[in-house]
Amino acid sequence: MSKNKDKTYTQVMNEWAAQRSFIRRTSTGLLCPAYGVTGMARVWGWIWRLCLMLTVPVVLYLWMLRTHGQSADFTTLLASETKRYLGADTVTFQRARWDLNGELRAEHISIKGAPENIFTSVAISNLSTTIPMPDAFRSEWHLKSVDAVQSSIELRAGSSARPVAAASTLETSVLAAGWGLNPDGSKLTVDRYQCDKLTLRWGSSPSTKGELVDSAARLTRTAEGWEFLTAGGIFQQCWLDRLRITDARILIGSDKAVIEKGDFMVPGGGSGSFTGTITFGESPEIKGAMKLENIQFHPFLPDFFHPLVNAVCHGSITVTGSTNRSTGIIMDTNLTVQSGTLRGIPVFRALELTTGETSLAQPEISGGRIHFISQGSQESGGVHIEADDVFLDCGTRMKIGLTMRHERKQVMASTIRAATTTGDSVAVTTSGVLRIGLPPETIAKFKPSIRQEFITREDQGYHWMDVPYRMEEGEFTKEAADRMIALHYAGK
Repeated sequence: MSKNKDKTYTQVMNEWAAQRSFIRRTSTGLLCPAYGVTGMARVWGWIWRLCLMLTVPVVLYLWMLRTHGQSADFTTLLASETKRYLGADTVTFQRARWDLNGELRAEHISIKGAPENIFTSVAISNLSTTIPMPDAFRSEWHLKSVDAVQSSIELRAGSSARPVAAASTLETSVLAAGWGLNPDGSKLTVDRYQCDKLTLRWGSSPSTKGELVDSAARLTRTAEGWEFLTAGGIFQQCWLDRLRITDARILIGSDKAVIEKGDFMVPGGGSGSFTGTITFGESPEIKGAMKLENIQFHPFLPDFFHPLVNAVCHGSITVTGSTNRSTGIIMDTNLTVQSGTLRGIPVFRALELTTGETSLAQPEISGGRIHFISQGSQESGGVHIEADDVFLDCGTRMKIGLTMRHERKQVMASTIRAATTTGDSVAVTTSGVLRIGLPPETIAKFKPSIRQEFITREDQGYHWMDVPYRMEEGEFTKEAADRMIALHYAGK
């Protein structure tokens, strides 16, 4: 049975009235202090109720703001304003996020440059920066540092200055701006860019192509323009290959870049430095000077010469030209040979066999000089290296001179037959004359038929033989070596 059946009507009504009074007092107390509260208690009651009324919509707004900062609409907004800032053709952001703590991140960014940009394409992975909440509501975003884990940039051969970005035409009301986030790309400023692994590639022909791979880089705004610092990474340009950058500093202005410092290590040993200028424009002009100290020379030779030459040199390289001309970047190289060894060259093995002299098969280099020029080929659109003054001193046993023309050119794969190839569409040819000077006492040990066929002249007490070679036709000097041995065994 119900408990109310044990109560009188008056008791039931009194309980109902008490419950009704309690509910009314409680609901009224949520909106204003109770009637019986006076003094400071009543004041504090009004204060905490006001704070509660203000906090609830703020929390709701922050939740909506954070949701927008991680939405597809916000990602599209960032891509649009980055495109405006760079004056690029297209910009695509993937998984862009902005948190209330101010951290802005993007998993991947792809950029396609416009004809006016200095780059043709950019790919950035794991980009991050900081834009504090108060600054995020301004249209002029100022970023102190933009950091990326990995970036790959393809530079254009020549370009004019990028036009100033147009003024913003977006609405500025809160709702149209994505709950207050409405950056204007035309007003964006960045103080510094940093990248853990930066890859730069440039050049449109074999004579101009180069790259800097996986270098730690920092680009900082200065009063005159930008300061570019880089360390680590592998540099390649024409015949200069796999140089490891140790420390470089480049000042970039409005019309040119000044390379104040460019220190590097050479594969196999040795070091070098580079200074110069690059003038911007449709045909950027490069002028620079490179110094080399105690370098191993064989890494800079065509591949098939690597096992034949082991030499230590020092010297200088003058760099001129443009990445936007058929002649490309011209490198005039002068080296002084300090020491080294020649080995595995067939004609030297033949000399030792036919004379009975020792140490001719692997002559020791005691000094010498090397001069060659590399540049683009107007005829083939490739690159060629021409050595017109190579002299190696091997003591009193031998003197060596060399001329060489080495060319790499683009051809149709079906036309490659006898040429040495490094790919389906690249033909490599090397030709020249190897000059060998021997003292009279060594020449006297030749068979008369060898002296008659190979010795061409006498100069400064040495007898000289000229051995032409062309790498398309077989191993370096092998034909001359075979002929010399055949004459020796003929006994004439």
